Amino acid sequence: MMKRLLTLLTTCLLLTATSRGATTIDKDSLRYSLDADAKTATLTKCLSTSRASVAIPQTVKEGSVTYTVTAIGDYAFDQHKELTSVTFPSTITKMGYCSFRWCSNLTSVTLPASLKSVSSSNFSECWRLKSVTLPSGLEKIEEAGFYNCDSLQNITLPDNVTEIGPAAFYSCEKLRQINTPSKLTTISRRASRYPLP
Repeated sequence: MMKRLLTLLTTCLLLTATSRGATTIDKDSLRYSLDADAKTATLTKCLSTSRASVAIPQTVKEGSVTYTVTAIGDYAFDQHKELTSVTFPSTITKMGYCSFRWCSNLTSVTLPASLKSVSSSNFSECWRLKSVTLPSGLEKIEEAGFYNCDSLQNITLPDNVTEIGPAAFYSCEKLRQINTPSKLTTISRRASRYPLP
């Protein structure tokens, strides 16, 4: 009886381990967490810190199942200082905390059309970031979203932006003026070193 229980327990543990292992896959030096129910994938980590250019795919395949890439996780590209360009698929709806922080050689980004929010410290400390194109449906720029982006000289906020968080553009030394979106209702103190209109 005891041997049978031990066998059952071992089998359960193996099945659990296999199931957990199947939720994460690596493709082209990018790691993804898979949601089997929703058939979606979150890019959780770039495994190569030496890549200069990354094109995030719209889908990834595991076995016979295709998963739509809908999110970029916290710290996914944090401190990838060799990264100079990144291309996003239109399926991305969320970017996590510090997902591109300290990508100090990143020079320009065009954010995906389906993105609603620039997360906290999303692109902070990207010192060479000169050009940012925001999607028309963007609604919020969270705390320190573009903090200390020294090279950023101008940015156009879409009309749908309702909130700019604390230090969102603080220490962006060359950014002297930002437009005021028609739906903007909340501008946090110290959102920028220079007064917003």
